[in-house]
This record gives sequence, structure tokens and C-alpha cells, in this order.
Amino acid sequence: MIVKFFQFRLPPPLIGFLFLIFLFFTREKFPFLDFPKRELIAWYFIFLGIVLDITSIYKFYSGQTTISPLKPDLSKTLIKTWPYTFSRNPMYLGMISLLWGVSLLVNQIAGVLGVPLIFLYLTIFQVKPEERILLEKFGDEYQDYKTKVRRWF
Repeated sequence: MIVKFFQFRLPPPLIGFLFLIFLFFTREKFPFLDFPKRELIAWYFIFLGIVLDITSIYKFYSGQTTISPLKPDLSKTLIKTWPYTFSRNPMYLGMISLLWGVSLLVNQIAGVLGVPLIFLYLTIFQVKPEERILLEKFGDEYQDYKTKVRRWF
């Protein structure tokens, strides 16, 4: 019942944006322990997230299918080319990577610990409901795709 209520309520980009606002307003309150190459690792995650998101969005547009996370039933095409060859959710994975990188960059322990909660939220209220809809819409093609490509990574 609760899953049904929350599914497709909040667009994942809005969740990511609100989390970034949280990070910047609380960065002084919850500092992280600094460690060697923290900033370099942070920029790696940020770059990876941006590349995954841009590539994923481009694939949706070039496949002429909906990019709206709130309306997966409007999907016209099942995208199965890179980066969808290694993850069924590279757009969300890109967002997670970006949020993790920014959390490290601003030295924010609350962010580093909060990103797994966003990951869990997305899995329960966005990804699993999307999978049910895509299975209904694309049938065996989607089932075959699910057996070949992992949900996340």
C-alpha cells in the first residue's frame, strides 16, 4: 500500500536536487574526515555521473521515447545500447554517482551516508514499479533484457 502511494510521486531529479541543497546548507555541520585523494575521487564520481546521465538522456531522445520518470507507461522503445548494456538504470546510477561525488567534494558525511538511502528509495519507489510496467509493455523482450543486464551495476 505505501509503495503504491509513493511510486512515481517525486521525480528522481527533484530528489537529487533537494539532496544537493541539503548538502550545501549543512556542509559545515557534518564534516567528514579528510583522507588522501578525497577530492580526486570526488571528481571521478562527479564526472562518471555526468557522463552516464548525458549519455542515457541522449539515448532516450535518439530512441524517441519518454524521459519522464513519472510516466514510464509512455515508453515507446526499449533502449538496450550503451550505457544500458551494463545497467538497466544508468540515469539513476549517474545521479547516485554525482551525489556521492558532491558529498565527498564538500566533505559531507551526511551526504555519504544519505546517498544509500536515495539508492534504496529509488529502488523501491521508482525502479521496481518501472520494471513492472516495462515487463507489461515489452513482455519477453524486456524479460530477456533483464536476464542479460543487471538492475544497477
